[in-house]
Amino acid sequence: MFETASTAPARNPVLGFLASFFGVLVSGRAYLNVLYLWLAFPLGLTYFVLLVTGFSVGIGLMIVWIGLGILFVLMLAIWALEGLERVLAIGLLGAELPLRLPASDAVGVKNWLKAVFKSSALWKGTAFLFIKFPLGMVCWIVSVVTLSVSIALTLSPFAHWFGSEIVIEDWIFDPAASWPVLAIVGFFMLLVTLHLHNAMAWVWKKLAEVMLGEGTVRRPDEATPVFPSGETAGTSMALA
Repeated sequence: MFETASTAPARNPVLGFLASFFGVLVSGRAYLNVLYLWLAFPLGLTYFVLLVTGFSVGIGLMIVWIGLGILFVLMLAIWALEGLERVLAIGLLGAELPLRLPASDAVGVKNWLKAVFKSSALWKGTAFLFIKFPLGMVCWIVSVVTLSVSIALTLSPFAHWFGSEIVIEDWIFDPAASWPVLAIVGFFMLLVTLHLHNAMAWVWKKLAEVMLGEGTVRRPDEATPVFPSGETAGTSMALA
């Protein structure tokens, strides 16, 4: 007799879609994405002010040589901020970032500095820090509007319990009759909003994977070896 290999039953695509759609409400990744998007705007604003001020002052004072020192310090600060962005992208977005080579392999301060300033990761990272502000502001505005509206509608039963009215422009809703419908609409809007946040975070993830490094890819699920000094490889990869 011949034994036939058992095959897993085909998954119902409708059930798969519903599980994915409603499952976002209990997905930890969705809330990490929301956190990243909310951090993007204040961080982007800080980067923008620092970069514009630093480059303006540094280039303006190059004629008296002080500007060169300012630009040198600014580029080192940019390298460190790129390291912060790598940590956020790996930890919050699950990005698979390439290493920043060859700076991570350089030995000695002089060689490290030469490697940093020759690395394409420095210049791609500088562009990433610049676009963090406008793109972060757009994502933050979308996040605030969609979350506030969907959460307000979802929690509309509280308006009924406290005997208040719900007013949308010139329409006055009777809480006793309208709160169930508004709560259901708000709940589905909240699910769509979380999926929208996942989509925006996906864009950030792809940008980070392209612009925050060079060389081989570091997968977020790789085991992190520990060196005798106690320093982990993940930390050195992110900050190198």
